[in-house]
Amino acid sequence: VLLLTGAADGGIRLWDGRTGVLVGAAVGHGARVNAVVWAAGGGGCYSADALGAIKFWEADWRGAGGGGGLKCIQTLKKEGGAAVDSLSLHPSKRRLRVQLRSGALIGLDTRTYHFSTRYVGHSTGEYHVRAGYSPDGRLVFSGDAKGGLHVWVEETGAVLLEGRAIGLLGPLLQVAWSPVEHLVACAAFGPGNALITLAHDSRRENSSG
Repeated sequence: VLLLTGAADGGIRLWDGRTGVLVGAAVGHGARVNAVVWAAGGGGCYSADALGAIKFWEADWRGAGGGGGLKCIQTLKKEGGAAVDSLSLHPSKRRLRVQLRSGALIGLDTRTYHFSTRYVGHSTGEYHVRAGYSPDGRLVFSGDAKGGLHVWVEETGAVLLEGRAIGLLGPLLQVAWSPVEHLVACAAFGPGNALITLAHDSRRENSSG
């Protein structure tokens, strides 16, 4: 079991998940690392920082005590240095969803490193909002600074829900879709906000409900 972390010193680290032993590290970012995610097959990873840099790393791990390493293969920057708040890998492993502090939400092709689909209509303000994919990869979802829920068609960027109010009193920072049930958990910033669980009905994707 291997654990991947990012840190305020601009570094990413690999840990043995069973023993807690550090097995690999690299400090390649010029700012705090806000997001890390494994690449396809676990042989590499992506990291992103507060200055908008996204890096792809090749990971070599030979187990606790055996040494390990991280080699930067590619570095990208987008949106004039806006901080990257979150990353998530599409179930197909062919696209990486990039959430920027500027409010931009973009799909990155992991084979060509070109930015493709853009998902518009939400705002993040000063908050660390995290977007994600549905388990089947067909939908992209995110909260916003006003507490609304947004959902888009992954392939086209078409809007399915635009800022739907779900009863939160603060910014909706985290949306998590259950991998085994049609349930979505939503968590907001601020006092008095309960964790809200929503049931997804795919029959209503093309309706206003």
